[in-house]
Amino acid sequence: VGNTLEDLSFFRRLHEEGILVPRATIMIGVEALPKSIEAGFSPFAGDEHVRLGSVKIMLHESRGMLTPPPEEVAEKVLLAHRKGFQVAIHAVEEGPICVALEAIARAQTIFPRADHRHRIEHCSLCPLPLVDALVETESVVVTQPGFLHFYGEKYLAEIAPELHGWLYRARSLLERGVPVVGSSDCPVAPLSPMTALQATLTRRTKSGDLINKEERLTLGEALGLFTTAGAWVGFEERKKGRIAPGMLADLVILDRDIVNAAPEEIGEI
Repeated sequence: VGNTLEDLSFFRRLHEEGILVPRATIMIGVEALPKSIEAGFSPFAGDEHVRLGSVKIMLHESRGMLTPPPEEVAEKVLLAHRKGFQVAIHAVEEGPICVALEAIARAQTIFPRADHRHRIEHCSLCPLPLVDALVETESVVVTQPGFLHFYGEKYLAEIAPELHGWLYRARSLLERGVPVVGSSDCPVAPLSPMTALQATLTRRTKSGDLINKEERLTLGEALGLFTTAGAWVGFEERKKGRIAPGMLADLVILDRDIVNAAPEEIGEI
């Protein structure tokens, strides 16, 4: 969220010097957006090695107070939206998610724009009315299924049982047509895609407790969160996310066939 254009330039230098090998899409913080616009940067400017990404906005709630205030969030989202940028709004609980979606809805009302793919990062506790709002605003949920594995016991202990069905939704969102993308949120949780894939299938904590089995996905659906959906949310679906002619040949090799592996063993692959 603190990234500036200088940080983007730094990543480019790392690539040019051969230090940064993976392809990287670099978010910038919303405070850097005016300078980016003034400098003539367009959305997703760059090349297939290092490119500009979403405009990140952090939205927190503490003691009933939202930071930044809803009206400020709305103006920041509108500026990015008008200029063609994608916003990625960090919103964990009901209040911040509601404010984020209201800001996206307002921006769309003032300046209608097709295929914006604005992102809600986390959307961890999402009641049904906000699922409706996600559908209406055509927003994307970038979720962290691995959190169920790494922090599931904490959720079960600290979140009221009647809210457990709101936690890290997957199937209920996909069934309503809400795009869902898998991520790690590293370093908050380990960068461990196979563990996250396992948790998407099992919905089980590290100790084996089950969290809302109705949200479990099939293997094909779960793989999509970390491949095709990940490429799509970055507007790269024509060159990433699938093994097919013409796509970038960025591959991983696994030590066994995940199709034949037991779901609870996928994290070990």
